[in-house]
Amino acid sequence: MPEYWAIVIIIASCKCYRVWYPLRMGKMRRGNYIFLTWVGDHSPRHVHVYQKSRLVVKWDLENKQVMEGMVNRRLIKLIEELDSEGVL
Repeated sequence: MPEYWAIVIIIASCKCYRVWYPLRMGKMRRGNYIFLTWVGDHSPRHVHVYQKSRLVVKWDLENKQVMEGMVNRRLIKLIEELDSEGVL
């Protein structure tokens, strides 16, 4: 799983600390789409789906609905398959 780094600013006891920590990303290709998930990303649990380097849909895995973009039946089927396999 590729790693990216993020900075978090922690303010405690009137002191400011900058802490770098790794973000983990899951990446899966299937059916001409790229599916990306991020460990520790904001709620609800979701997947970003790209095709030809463009965001197609941001899909809410918990509520099974579109958060951003558009989706077709084929893509919903792929998302459901990946989720049931435990990949997402």
